[in-house]
Amino acid sequence: MIRPLLTALTFLTVLPLPLDRPPTPEEIGRSTPFYPLVGGILGLILLGVALPLRPLGSEIAAVLTLIVWVRLTGGLHLDGLADVADARAASPVHREKALAVMKDVHNGPAALVAVVLTLLLKFVLIREVMLRELWWSLPAAPLLARSGIVALFLTLPYLRPEGLGAGQSSQLPKGWGWLSVALAMAFLPLAGGAAGALALAGTAMFFL
Repeated sequence: MIRPLLTALTFLTVLPLPLDRPPTPEEIGRSTPFYPLVGGILGLILLGVALPLRPLGSEIAAVLTLIVWVRLTGGLHLDGLADVADARAASPVHREKALAVMKDVHNGPAALVAVVLTLLLKFVLIREVMLRELWWSLPAAPLLARSGIVALFLTLPYLRPEGLGAGQSSQLPKGWGWLSVALAMAFLPLAGGAAGALALAGTAMFFL
């Protein structure tokens, strides 16, 4: 149980962890059900950062919390967002062309706009969390986001027959994957009450 969790933390964060060797694709696949837990850990770290920063004012505290958030993940998900934005802008219909654009290391205007707007939205939402003292939502956001990764692997085929994601998808233990998603979903109404249930419903609609 410890190695899959460490593998998930290594894959999704830049935290220095004591792995004796790089994980295999099979180990990465078996670590996928731990992604929601990694999201919860990230959220708790963000909560531990945001609370002491409140005396600096909501704007400064939100920016610094966002910087820590991006740094902890190494910008991994922002990089993926940029690839998808470029691919959709370049070829919204033709799959092979879109996949070729996603493999290109260069980013275009669509990627820049998508990343900037996402960071702006995150800043505004973190600030609102601080102003309204909705502290449960800081752990909930990365927990839900990483639950979405697991749910996508469980419900959709991987686009390419080769690559790290294909091996990860085939090696994912589906029973544990669904359990981890269910536990993550249960966290929201338990922690946030009616607001948490509303956030869960909005996330589910966006996912669908």
